[in-house]
Amino acid sequence: MVPAGLNVGDTYHLAFLTDGTRNTIPTLIGSYNTFVEDQAALNSSLTGTDEGVQWFVMGSTLGDDARDNALVSAPVYLLDGTTKVADGFIDIWDGTIDNPINVDQYGTTVVNPDTLFTGSNSDGTKSFTAGVQRFLGSTSNVLLGDPTATSSNWVSSSFTSSNSDMRSFYALSDVLTVLVPEPTTVSLICLGIPVVLWRRRLFPRD
Repeated sequence: MVPAGLNVGDTYHLAFLTDGTRNTIPTLIGSYNTFVEDQAALNSSLTGTDEGVQWFVMGSTLGDDARDNALVSAPVYLLDGTTKVADGFIDIWDGTIDNPINVDQYGTTVVNPDTLFTGSNSDGTKSFTAGVQRFLGSTSNVLLGDPTATSSNWVSSSFTSSNSDMRSFYALSDVLTVLVPEPTTVSLICLGIPVVLWRRRLFPRD
């Protein structure tokens, strides 16, 4: 999926709300990354997992903050191909976003979505204040986000839920780059067949 209006060389991320649900009992971020990766793979033609696109949970554990695990380094778009969520790292963690993350991995807008697990403050750090643990993997209730909101509630609402409850998560792709079409692709375009290309840019991760 290459969002409308991007040009060759532009970079971007994609984001979605998982259709599937799970609990927050695991303490390590890898369990949640695997979950959203598996969710993305359910519709690989749109999410790009069959082409090597990686997906990361926008959630925080004790050892990992959401803003570091799901590192935003370019504009973020939904899987509907047109809707922009944020312009970049500062924009997505400044307390508001442009549009709610309410489209699932099938490109479908979720009607009346329930709150979801994030375990994160509005700035993308783990929710752990005055000794009260609200992050993913904590034994106390976990902080929820609201996928209908564009205020800070999108990631850090006033609601919490038991770690044994089953809820959705936000997923963010690694950074992608719009490429120049190869010669065979150019031929298809000349014939009037629309073609879009992308490339993922890999960065070292801990």
